[in-house]
Amino acid sequence: IKGLMYGDDPKQGVVEGRNFTHPDLGLAFQAPNGFFMINGTRAVAISGQSGKGEFTGGSYDGNLETYVRSAFAGLSQQGQPAITPQAIERTTVNGIPAAYGTARVQSGSGQVDVVVFAYEFAKDKAFHFMTVAQAGQASVFSPMFSSMRRISGNEASAIKARRIDVVTVKSGDTLQSLAARMAYSDAALERFLVLNGLTASSRLSAGDKVKIGTY
Repeated sequence: IKGLMYGDDPKQGVVEGRNFTHPDLGLAFQAPNGFFMINGTRAVAISGQSGKGEFTGGSYDGNLETYVRSAFAGLSQQGQPAITPQAIERTTVNGIPAAYGTARVQSGSGQVDVVVFAYEFAKDKAFHFMTVAQAGQASVFSPMFSSMRRISGNEASAIKARRIDVVTVKSGDTLQSLAARMAYSDAALERFLVLNGLTASSRLSAGDKVKIGTY
């Protein structure tokens, strides 16, 4: 067990609180306040009480407007009306060429605004957010859209995988003190408990072996 990778593989990007960084793709962004992210192999899911979305990539031919329309087209299920944006706007985010569109759609819970916000990272490489929020509330994702940025080579190389370490409980150690050694800035205690199959009322004894996730 000792030395096994724990948590996100940097090759697929790393979630740290509200921040997502992908060293191989050379990008980073931040989810809005009150939202959390789950990193998958093909997309990053972004969820909160006021909306949801995902970040992913797709085939790109050098035309951002075509890319945005294609992302919208992929949202329509067979037999349903096509989802098309009202208009596509061009902009620049932290020096990155970008384009976005919004479509108002009727859902089971009322009208929602669907936004596709795309970024050109190279002539053959683009990525995009797709977000859904109640009609008129799409701006909750605006800080995330504007947070997209390129990262430097030094920043990318500094991202390392977390590994499992097995430590021996010493006299005076507590769940909290051991959890503080986890290499996480959020939910360290909860992660420690899950990793070790413990609960908040569990008792530790000197000599016990526990796992922590560290660098």
